[in-house]
Amino acid sequence: MDDPLAKRFAELHQKHGSDPSALVAAYLAMDDVMPNALAQDDAFAQAVLVAYQALTHGGLNEALAVL
Repeated sequence: MDDPLAKRFAELHQKHGSDPSALVAAYLAMDDVMPNALAQDDAFAQAVLVAYQALTHGGLNEALAVL
């Protein structure tokens, strides 16, 4: 599989990977991927952050349990 966004995601992760909030904010700021209305929605951003943290800390099962 060839993901055309893989390089951008990798660069954002390298820059913000140690700060989950900054990383999620950077992903949400990708206006060619994320609609602006969602990116500016604090509840949506918080939900993405919680899911990301559950996935990175507890794996897939924990992330699914959060949903």
